[in-house]
Amino acid sequence: RMASIQFRLGMFDSSKNAASNPSQDFATVGAPAHEKLAEEAALQSIVLLQNKQGLLPLDLDTISDKKQQHQNQFAVIGPHFNATSALLSNYHGAKCRCQEDGSIDKDFSCLETPLQAIAQKIKSRNNNDHDDSIALKYVKGCNIAGDDLDEIETATQVALDSDVVILFLGLDGSQESEGKDRYETTLPGLQMKLMNSVLKAAGPKTIIVLIHGGSLSLGDAALESAGAIISAGYGGQAGSSAIASVLFGDYNPTGKLAATWYPSSFVHELPLTEMGLRVGVGRTHMYYNGTPEFAFGHGLSYSSWQLDWVDQEEEDRHRGAVENPTALPSMAYSLQESGTLHIHVVIKNMKGPGHSTPGVAAGSKQTLLLFYRPRYETMAVPKRGSQMLQQKLIDFQETSKALKVGQSELLEFEVDWNDFAVWDPVANSWTVLYGMYDIIVSTANSQVSRMLELIPAVPSTSTVE
Repeated sequence: RMASIQFRLGMFDSSKNAASNPSQDFATVGAPAHEKLAEEAALQSIVLLQNKQGLLPLDLDTISDKKQQHQNQFAVIGPHFNATSALLSNYHGAKCRCQEDGSIDKDFSCLETPLQAIAQKIKSRNNNDHDDSIALKYVKGCNIAGDDLDEIETATQVALDSDVVILFLGLDGSQESEGKDRYETTLPGLQMKLMNSVLKAAGPKTIIVLIHGGSLSLGDAALESAGAIISAGYGGQAGSSAIASVLFGDYNPTGKLAATWYPSSFVHELPLTEMGLRVGVGRTHMYYNGTPEFAFGHGLSYSSWQLDWVDQEEEDRHRGAVENPTALPSMAYSLQESGTLHIHVVIKNMKGPGHSTPGVAAGSKQTLLLFYRPRYETMAVPKRGSQMLQQKLIDFQETSKALKVGQSELLEFEVDWNDFAVWDPVANSWTVLYGMYDIIVSTANSQVSRMLELIPAVPSTSTVE
């Protein structure tokens, strides 16, 4: 059945013509266009989770001015500081070379490590003006898992003596892959101990960079003390370069979380073997009724963004480049049964960080997320004994171009009656609940909401003669 669907989708159709040249195909491996695509994919996947006091992007001028009497120090710490193959996750080929028999060579030394990428950024920034003013110190601290390496005391001292601490933590194929499941969402091995010790010493000058696949739980110490937190995923062959580009502002992060990050208590409240979404405290952003560490769809930017509702008249007048949209008063939408509603929102890049960087100056795209949240107190809802829907993602849209400071763009969302249909397990059918909903549009640091009322269709009238 699956194969027949794949055939119908054309997944087995050849994109080659009869005169295809295998040698030419092999020659395109590692081509500049492919390298560029790998870098762009790595950049877009990075999510800025936390950025207190505008710690990021890093400003080498400010750092260099802090201690004019002696060298300033960057500390790069953590089990992923020298990562290579871990950046590629589980399924990958031989980036550097193959064995003579054609099998994958496990030497990935040709890949740039996070430490190398950071060193290169420091060296190249401002035409090498800071070469003599910034020292780069590094220490592993511990392994990804296990307790066979404990350099936490050394790492803590290095962090204490540094002006900026970049802490590379996370997971790898030894912790998450086929046949390997995690029983906790916290960092494995001695990583939590390393993180807490470094945070105690360095506090808000600490930037946590997470290299991982699945969701993680960092705990209160990280959320309260870390100056910045970045989720870099498994960035692939260009992962290190992408991380450095975000750290130093050559790229303004745009990524959003594709999954909820729960607190560590979640796995004890709801066993990982329980696949039901509505059981207990609920699962996923749709049903979880607790407070996540980071919510589904969360992702900050170095720019400050403003969202405003726009009515139809304003939308017609400002179609295209919207420079000064008029914010609408707090009013409600209404949607009649089987109807469709068009929602218009303007996004504006209000300002960048305190210092200009190439990535911020170039502007950035932003993805707007459209959610609804039911107001059950306005609805006739039968008691089920299980978690009710908390919210649902209706749609998402990206701006058509990178917006610089002061620039705006108008986006339109279409909301259909069927978007509000939920499965009723008792009636064994889809149903839409009449009543009030909150309609929410969010991106980066900005969010707007409005009420929407779902109302039944007006009965048609007929004259009987």
